Amino acid sequence: MFRLAKIEYQHALYSASVAQYRQAHVSLRLFFELSLCCVLFSAHEIDMHLWMKDQKDSNWSSIISNENGVLSKTFSGAFFPEMKEHCEQYRAMAETLYRECSQFVHGNRNSFDGIDGEMAYIPEILDAWVDRADTALRVVKFAFACRYLRVSERPQRDVVEDMMLGDFGDLPPVQAQFERKEQ
Repeated sequence: MFRLAKIEYQHALYSASVAQYRQAHVSLRLFFELSLCCVLFSAHEIDMHLWMKDQKDSNWSSIISNENGVLSKTFSGAFFPEMKEHCEQYRAMAETLYRECSQFVHGNRNSFDGIDGEMAYIPEILDAWVDRADTALRVVKFAFACRYLRVSERPQRDVVEDMMLGDFGDLPPVQAQFERKEQ
């Protein structure tokens, strides 16, 4: 599932680079949804197997659920309890990003602003897309950190240390993961 998400991110980057802003947002939303669903399904293996057999759909409401979605205190509490206090902030970011990208998916009127004429490079629209892509990556990394960082072995932590500390080095629970002694 995450391999498919990465392909969608590549589509999003390509589309943004050739001024296909609507498609860039559509692919960014799919990348975002698949990535977070991947984290959710990692805790619900039966759902992953059903998805692989086309017997279960990914569902944004389940992914973002305040009760047990990937950015909920319950989910984080199961895997990385020290990160629970940060979940609300990232869930709010995820909800906003998904809504903004959905404007382009559903063709809402404001999604045509600036791109309703000819296809052309429009710096303001590209800048807004880049901000959304940065948010998507940050939220996905947060979800992966909540799910896997605390339970990862030292060699895996070493691989992601620079990225995690660069993005979340201000969070004491993340700092503590890289201060741990060799297990």
